[in-house]
Parts: sequence; structure tokens; C-alpha cells
Amino acid sequence: MKTKFNGILTLLLALVVQISFAQTKTVSGTVSDESGGLPGVSILIKGTTKGTETNFDGKYSIKVSSGDVLVFRYLGYKTAEKTVGTSNTINVTLVEGGEQLEEVVIVGYGTKAKRATIGSITTVKSEDIETVPAANFVEALQGKATGLQSISSSGQPGSNSAVRIRGSASVNGNVEPLYIIDGVPVSANSTSDLGSGGLDSGNRDPLSNLNPSDIESVTILKDASSTSIYGARGANGIILITTKKGRQGKAKFTFSSQVGISARAVKLFDVLNTSEYNELSREAQVNAGVAPAIAVLNFPDTDVDTDWADLAYRDWTAVTKRHNFSVSGGSENINYFMSVGHLAQEGIAVGSGIERLTSSLNVQAKTSEITRFGMNFSYSRTEQATALAESAFFASPVVGTYLFVPTDAPYLADGTPNPSNSATGGTSFIQDLFYDNEGSVTDRILANFNGAIDISDDLTLKSTFGIDKSFFNYSSYGNPLNNSNPSGGSASRTYQEVYNWTWTNTLQYVKTFGENHNLDVLLGQEINKEGFDDLSIGVEDFPNGILQNVGSASSVTFHSSNTQDSSLKSFFLNTNYNFNKKYYFNGTIRRRDASSRFGPNNKWGTFWSVGGNWNISSEDFMQDVKWVNLLKVKSSYGVQGNLPSNRYTWQGSFLNDRYNGTPASFPSSTAANPNLKWEEQNMFNVGLEFALFNNRLSGEVTYFNRETNDLIFSQQIEPSNGFNQVFSNVGAFVNKGFEVELSYDVVSSEKFNWTLGGNITFLENEVTELDPGTVGPDGRYIREVGEAWNTFYARRWAGVDVATGAPMWLDANDNITFNYNSASREKVGKANPDFFGGISSNMNYKNWSLDLGLSFQYGNTIYNETSRITNSDGAFSGFNQSRDQLDRWQQPGDVSANPQRIQGNASQSNQLSTRFMEDGSFIRLRNVQLGYNFSKDMTKNTFLTGAKIFLQGTNLLTITDFNGDPEQSLNGWHWFVYPNPQTVSLGVNLSF
Repeated sequence: MKTKFNGILTLLLALVVQISFAQTKTVSGTVSDESGGLPGVSILIKGTTKGTETNFDGKYSIKVSSGDVLVFRYLGYKTAEKTVGTSNTINVTLVEGGEQLEEVVIVGYGTKAKRATIGSITTVKSEDIETVPAANFVEALQGKATGLQSISSSGQPGSNSAVRIRGSASVNGNVEPLYIIDGVPVSANSTSDLGSGGLDSGNRDPLSNLNPSDIESVTILKDASSTSIYGARGANGIILITTKKGRQGKAKFTFSSQVGISARAVKLFDVLNTSEYNELSREAQVNAGVAPAIAVLNFPDTDVDTDWADLAYRDWTAVTKRHNFSVSGGSENINYFMSVGHLAQEGIAVGSGIERLTSSLNVQAKTSEITRFGMNFSYSRTEQATALAESAFFASPVVGTYLFVPTDAPYLADGTPNPSNSATGGTSFIQDLFYDNEGSVTDRILANFNGAIDISDDLTLKSTFGIDKSFFNYSSYGNPLNNSNPSGGSASRTYQEVYNWTWTNTLQYVKTFGENHNLDVLLGQEINKEGFDDLSIGVEDFPNGILQNVGSASSVTFHSSNTQDSSLKSFFLNTNYNFNKKYYFNGTIRRRDASSRFGPNNKWGTFWSVGGNWNISSEDFMQDVKWVNLLKVKSSYGVQGNLPSNRYTWQGSFLNDRYNGTPASFPSSTAANPNLKWEEQNMFNVGLEFALFNNRLSGEVTYFNRETNDLIFSQQIEPSNGFNQVFSNVGAFVNKGFEVELSYDVVSSEKFNWTLGGNITFLENEVTELDPGTVGPDGRYIREVGEAWNTFYARRWAGVDVATGAPMWLDANDNITFNYNSASREKVGKANPDFFGGISSNMNYKNWSLDLGLSFQYGNTIYNETSRITNSDGAFSGFNQSRDQLDRWQQPGDVSANPQRIQGNASQSNQLSTRFMEDGSFIRLRNVQLGYNFSKDMTKNTFLTGAKIFLQGTNLLTITDFNGDPEQSLNGWHWFVYPNPQTVSLGVNLSF
């Protein structure tokens, strides 16, 4: 009987075990590496297509049966397998070293597997950024991403780069992308805010306060699906900056050092030497009616022959030094990254340069089984000197190179600066640098604090507070020994605080339903406030040259203060769904954005996007097509708003002055408009991603159409209203085009690898609607429906009359006219290029590496107004001239490029015309790096775990027909631009 009972019990137990193993249940857990949770890890039930992936914090949940085998795959890590048993929790730690199975990209408020992305996203890695010898990391993005233009129109250290993503879509609205560092928006578009004190404030950029060596990656979001979650601030694209984090394990130390020298990347055109200058000056006076003997007396022979460029530029003597040190590591529950950095960069123009000290601390901690905390903190101190370029300050070294005459000596016999300068009537950059002081210091704090709690396996609450605060100090002192300053000397000071803080709260729900339905829902709320406060004062008359503080002067010449701010409040919902990892859908609604930059009638805006992708290569019918590794079609459409660049555009403002000797305040000429509303962008995107031939050939082709409606324009109104203008929504733009990106592994072997890559963007800008009061000529441009916004409008140059040497133009009937005002103005090119892009080549042979990068653009026109001064045909006789002026008309029959030279030339030959319109197309060898990586065998008996030395060159070659540096401002206007530098540097990276 006992035997029978035991047998029955055994059968029952076996049945229970069998049933338990066959039961379906939910298993959850965390997938991590040594530094913490991994987002976007692929988790499949072995032998099936059923699966899921981890969320931002590395957590997952999946319905399985006991006995199932879970396969965990992640980019760059070894695959792991775990068998489902009785436990409902399976945690996995992945080990680095696996094949690249899955790529993860940063997206709005989180990360996502690349195959799951719907929008247009480009990622630039740290190795493409941190070794570029420039203060502003944005310069490293040139030619690296489709759709992105990053133009360094000034080579001054710390100057701002103009960045546009898929063109400029506004006139009076914001046109710069939104910069987000570790999830927190920061102040970047601050040409009127941070650093506004001083004579050359436009050449200070807040982004130059960031240390590129602390950046892990830069992700560019371009379409509505990827940017709409940020609402109005993302209308012009988003640049996500992720800083480096620590990893679990023992402390890892890194040190990098780079030293280089710089010169002008493109030499300016040659100017006249003394004999040539005297020859042309005498000739111009004779042609103006001065007796030849008198002309010789006015411009006598001299032994002085000054080459001002030799004094203005530090060609190959401008030194750049960069040093960075970091330590990172962590334990099971906490990891950290700390760094310090130093940059000292001398500008190629004397009197310019930048020195920056940076420090950072990033900490992530697991405070319990369900809670996490993170902190990112950085501090920088930047000292900057500027060279007064891109301005009317003729005393600057940049402008002086063009205009200072060679017959003036820079110094007197006693070695002091010459107080006389023919071009300026007094001072020169030699005197300014010798006698005066001018510079600025910026202290900047970037910090964010974030915490998360897992309410359940599927639901996570996260809160992030971030702040960006800068303190700017500018000071100048003008010594009375410099004859351009008042007799008692002068000084000025500016103090400014700029702030930008954001508080974001999100609730994320991630759930797998059934076998193939995956849902990710993010609900969020965000508030933001930004602004600045500044105070400036100027003084004169110091008791002596020792006391130079503004408080020591006896008279105040000016004083001003300014306080501005704006705020934004938002609610948003983002939903992602995928079926069987083949069909992905995304929907976002930003309801609602409310901005103080609009009046009470239209303060709120609702913006949204929808999109989807189809992974064709995952279909059953593609499994036998072995040469196709990835084939994905994606598309999105959305509506976004854009903010005006001015914080108070909708409001009427008041001006302060004096009336009849009494302080007074009165309305400005601009009327208030409480009905002013958001500029609205309708964005359509469709693209194809592919990887072929065992992933050797990969790429993406995208079409985009970005329509901007309700553009904010200044409308003229009848003065009887008491005002002259009012800002209204009265225009429309469209930016459309194609983006193509390709990468091909030309050679892939054990010892030698070679990868070629390239990208190109075809961009068309067109005005589709304008207020009648805006249509027509606008300075050097014409504003018309059907044309690009910055279309040049100028008279057509016809050359020089061989009989008389007079300038000629064409009238409306293509007939020659000698009267400038009778010549017809016509459309003669546009400032934006037809296409732009970049090419890269990466070679590795054993321990050697050779990387090259080029950038290019084609089809844009530049109006070279500098040439209007330096090729003036005698109209600006007090300035030196280009050597091009030697080719001038002198007698009947001469065929020449330039008219007869006449002092004070009134023919208007140097006024706006196609004579000074030039092709702005160029190809530039942006970066070349030759490196050697020491093998582990070479460092095994040292304290080092890795080492690399490299030789690098930037801007080594520029091919262009433009007479100067072709990287100009996006409006296509050249005016005494500080040229970009070319740099050769030697660097070393060490880890231990």
C-alpha cells in the first residue's frame, strides 16, 4: 500500500512540475553592464521571434513559460542566455566584446534601438569631436551630418558658428537649433545675451565654454517625429549632447595633451606695396586734375614699405594647447566620472585669444531596488580677448591688413607706436595693443539633478531639474597716450548674469502584451525660464595712468542696464508601439506650450507628430535574401511652433530720453499686437535605410519638406495710428530637399581596414507668401514669392569702356549705360548653396590609423563688400588697395578689369553690382589625423593600459574661386572677416 501511495505521489508531483513548467508567466529584471542599466537591449525567446527590449533604465518584462531560454543581445557586448525557472526575476550583466548587433541612439527624453527609430537622426561620436583644436565643439560638426550646416564665418577663438538644420525657416523668429546637455536645455543662441558687453560682442559664443573632451556623443534630431516632443523649442532641430559617464569597476584614469600652431587657412589677397601705392595714388590725383609735380609731392618716394599683414597675423606662431585629465569608475550601486581641462588658444590675429579652465563631475547611484539618483555638474572659466573684426573699427588688425597704407611706419625711432596713421587719421592696432587693455571673463555653471522611482515593473516616475547660469565680466581701459582716447583716458565695465533653468517630470509606462505587442508611453510636464540682467558704465578723465578702475574717473560718459526674461510651460504625451519588431508607430502631442513671448490672445499652442517605420528585412519573405541585412522605410509628419527671437515682440515698448530738459518716457514706433501667434511649421519626412552585403554598404536616403506659415514680419502702418510698424503673422517659407548618406567598407581584413563615407544635402529655400509691404528690394536683396529669401538684387556690371576707361552697366534692355542709376537691378544669385556635405575616409593598418574629413558646398553667391572698399577705383583714396587695381585703364585701347583710377571717383563704379558678386562654392580638407596606437604588449610592463600618439592637421587645403575665405555668414555678405585658421598639432592620449 505504501508503495502504491509513493507511486501515485510521484506521478502527481511530476504532473505538477510539468504543469508549472508549461505555465505562462511574466518575468522581469534589469540588464546592465559594469556601469549600470543598459537601454535598448534586445531580449528574444530563443527559437522564436517573440521578444522585447529594455527601457531607458535597463528594465524589461516579458511573458514566458518555464523552460524558455531568453537571449540578451546588445551592441558591442557578448550575447547572454538565461533559462526561465521558478523565479519571476532575471537580472543579467552583459560583458563587453561582442559583435555589433544592435545600435542604440539618444532620442527625446531617453534612448531607443536604431532599428526602432522613425525620425531622421544622426550621431557624431566623441572621437570625431574631442581632438579638433577649436574652442567651440560645433566646428567639429562641419560635414559630419546630413541636413546640418555649421559655418565658422570667423576664425576668432571662441567665436560663434552659425548652425542651421535643414535651412533657415524664419526671419524674426528663432533659427538656431535647441541644444540639450544630458537632458537639460541650455543657453546657446545668446548673441544678444551672454557676452553682449564690449566692442566685438558678436564673437563670443556660450558653446565655447564647454569642454569637447567631456562629450560622449552629439545627436542631431531633424524631423517632426524626433523633435516634436520638445515642442516649440525643437522647431529648428535639436542637438543632444551626452557627456561621459563612469562604469563599474576599478578607477580608470585618462590624460590627453595636444599642442599645435596655426596660420591663416586662406591668405587674403595681396595689397599694394609702397611703389605701387604711390604710383596709383599719383595717377589718381593727376586724373582728378592735380598737376603731376604736385601729385609727386603729395606721395613722395620713401624707404618705408610696411607689410601690415606681418604685424597683424601670427602665422605659424599662434599656439594652441589643450590638456585634459579624467577619472572614472564605480561599484554595483554607484558610478562616477570626474574631469578637469585647460585650453589656451592664441588667435592668428594679434590681440585675440581664449583661455578656458573646465571641471566636471557626473554621478549615477542606485539608492534602492526601486530608486535611482543622478547628478551632472560642470564649471568653466573662460577668459577671452578679441581683435575687433567684422566691424567698422578700422584700427583692428584684420581690417588694417587690408586698408593701412604701406608708406606709414608702425613704430617711431624710439620703439613706441607711431601716433599717425593715414587710414584712420590717428590710432592703429599697434597703438591699441601697446597702450590699451580689453577683455572678458565668463564663469559658467551647468548642472542637473535627476531622480527616478519604479512605481511598478511597468511604471517609472522621473524628475529632472537643470540649470545653466553664466556670469560675464567685461572691462576696457583706454590710455590717454593713445591719441584715439580722451586726454584723461577712458574705461568701461559690463557685468551680466544669464540664466536658463528647466524642471521636467515624466511618467513612463512600458508593457508587453501577448507575444508581439510592445507599448511605451511617456507623459510629461515641463516648465522653463530664461533671461539675463546686465549693467554697463563708461567713464573718462582719470587722475593718472595708474588708476584705471571706473570708480577712479571723474566723469561718466554713459550708463545702461537691461533686464529681460521669458518663460515656457508645457505638457506632452509620447506613445511608441511596435508589433513583432517589424512595424513601429509613434505619436506625440505637446499640449500645450504656453510662452510669455506671445500676447494673451495666442499664448498657448498645440503641436503634434505621427510617424512609423517598417523593417522590411525582418519579414519572412526576406529571409532568403542574404545580401540584404537591413531595409527599413520610415515616414513622419508633424506640426510645430516657433518662438520669436525677441522676448517682447508682441508688446509695445517705451523709450527713455529727455524732453525740454526733463527726463521723459514715450512709446516707441512699434505698436503692440496681443494677437501675435506662433510661427507654425508643417514638417514631412520620408526615408529609406539600408545595409547590404554583410553590412559593408550602408546608408540612408531622405526627402523632407518643411513649410513655415504665419511668419512674424514687421508690417508698416499708417502714422496716423501713432506708430510706424507692428509685428504680425504675414508670411510663409518652404525648405525642402534630399539627404543622402553612404558608408562602405572598402577593405575589411585582420590587418587592414578602410571605410569610406559621405553625405550630401540638396536644399531649396523658397518664399511662398509675403505681406505686400515686404515685397520688393531690401538692401542688397529682393523679397519675392517664388524666390529664395536671401536672393541678391544688383545692377549688372558690363566692364570698362576701352575708349574712355569709364565703368559700364547694362540697362533693362541689355544695352550699355554709363550711368549707374540707369542700370537695371536683377536677381543675381542667392546666399544659400544648392547642396553641401562632407566626405570621410578611415584607414587602419595594424597599429596605425589615418583619418581624413572634407566638407564642401556648392551654388551659393557671396557679395564681397570688402572689395567695394579695396577695389574702389580711387573713391577711397585714403586706404590701401588690392593689387587687382594694377589692372586698370590708363589710355584708349586698354582692355582692363578696372576703370580709370580717379581720386574721389564719383562714377559709383564701386557700388553694389555683379562686379563684386563671387561664387562661394568650396571644398575644404577639414581634418587629417595620423595616429599610432600602442599595443598591449608594448605597455604591459608599464603603468599604462593604453596609449596613442597622433599628428593632426585642420583646414590644410581649401579649393575655391572666392577671393578670400569662403566660409561666410549665411546671409552671403563678406565684410572684413577674421579668416579661419589652419592648424598642425601633435597629441597624445594615455589611459592607466
